Formats: sequence, structure tokens, C-alpha cells
Amino acid sequence: MIRDGVIAGYVKYRFRGGDVALLRLVLDPRFDDFEVESSLVRHVLLELHRRRLAATSFCPEVGAFVADHPGFDTVVPLSHGYHDNQHDLVGQRGTVPDSLDV
Repeated sequence: MIRDGVIAGYVKYRFRGGDVALLRLVLDPRFDDFEVESSLVRHVLLELHRRRLAATSFCPEVGAFVADHPGFDTVVPLSHGYHDNQHDLVGQRGTVPDSLDV
């Protein structure tokens, strides 16, 4: 997501076969507010819906958004639960790096 010409944040993801993993949400601290986070997650989930995909794993921020917006539960089935058994699947906030590793 770009705000005022600056990368405000992104969602790191991984495709494996037909599975989509939403690994983590990263926000630039200058844009660390609920509006940016919510807009970013909503955009990602709408894009998955448009492509007729569903996330098989997701970070806690995405899970919290879906819990508050149950219309997205077809894109992110909360019954899958959080996948925190690998360090890169845990939701993290941090500084947006100079180069994006997505």
C-alpha cells in the first residue's frame, strides 16, 4: 500500500500449489494506525476473493480482521486457525525495508 508516495505497508504472502499463506503484515511505523492496516487487509482479501482463492494460513492481524468482518470468512476460513509453528507465519509489525521481499 502506497500513501503519500511512500510504502505504508504490505502483506507478505506465499503461494504453494493452490494454497495461499498470508505470512505477515508489515506497516511503516509512520502509518501505524487502524485505518491503514484495515484498508490493506481488506484490499488483499478482496483480491483473493476476485481470484477465487482462499488463504490456508494467515497472520493474527488478518484473523482479527476477519473475526470483525465475517463476510470475509469464505476467503479466510477461521476454522484453519493461526499457523504459528513456523517463525515466518507469525504476524509481525515492523519497519518497511528498503527492498521488498515479497
